[in-house]
Amino acid sequence: MSTVRTYLRAIAQLEDLDGAVVASTGFATVTAGALVEQRFLYWWLRSTPFVEEVVARSTGVSYPAVNASDIGDIVVPVPPMDEQRRISKYLDSATARIDELLAEQDQQIVLLEERLLAERRALLLGPEGLGFPGWDYGRLKRFISIARGRFTHRPRNDPALYDGPYPFIQTGDIVSAVNGEIITWSQSLNEIGLAASRLAKKGTLVMAIAANIGDIARLGFDACFPDSIVALSGSAAVTDDYVLQLVRAIRTELIGGATLNTQLNTNVDRIGDIQVPIPPILEQKRLVEVLDQSARDVQELKLENNQQNSLLREHRQALITAGVTGGLEALREVA
Repeated sequence: MSTVRTYLRAIAQLEDLDGAVVASTGFATVTAGALVEQRFLYWWLRSTPFVEEVVARSTGVSYPAVNASDIGDIVVPVPPMDEQRRISKYLDSATARIDELLAEQDQQIVLLEERLLAERRALLLGPEGLGFPGWDYGRLKRFISIARGRFTHRPRNDPALYDGPYPFIQTGDIVSAVNGEIITWSQSLNEIGLAASRLAKKGTLVMAIAANIGDIARLGFDACFPDSIVALSGSAAVTDDYVLQLVRAIRTELIGGATLNTQLNTNVDRIGDIQVPIPPILEQKRLVEVLDQSARDVQELKLENNQQNSLLREHRQALITAGVTGGLEALREVA
């Protein structure tokens, strides 16, 4: 079990291991003694009272940690061995059923996302990727502007550049965008940092070109960004809203043109050379409305799914706690 950030409940049972296993000092290894069945011990470690006690004994603010000796001092009730085995058997079965439901829910989300992507590609690229009659066709750079982010100072982690009033977004902030808009940031630049970068206006479309290539969102505030991100803007022939949908539709092509060093990355030239079909402006607006509605429908279903998952996880945790504390009468009927 992890002895740091204990509120995360990073606890697992290791089974069927070949040879010795080494754990870092960020973990405590817990092994059952003669009076405790190993699986019952595992479920106790996962129970709410035990986790709350571990958290209460943890010290530190940003990186709370607990000593292994403090974990060993926690007092727990231990029923007879037969009762432990019955409890463990029940919890193994009950939680397995819940885990199956959670996996099914997660798979539904994957299918919803795949369906939305398929709809985007069908509407924006056409059956052969050439669009439809009356559409234009050419390299992406012919229709939109692509500007790479900038951060020229070295070393990049120089503390003299940070903790100022200018948000400095990273690729991860694009991933965390809410409904296509970046509303939070993890770093900020001061005046020195700003001089090594450039400030983009609220509403600018930004896309990751390293790691999570093709993830795109709008800035919800003025912000700077490094060269792992590009700013995209439409033209008289293409609206920004359409650019957003088009980039999502061609993400497969963006990733396919990337190279792998320590991580996937691409560049402005590769992006600009991708061939895309572009419909007339009025058709762009119609397609954006259709896809925005589809995205809202998917988001609603995902929200319902997440709420159901949250209830399932709460029920799972309640079962575990009730089981090991003797609060679940049904356990007494389990052979």
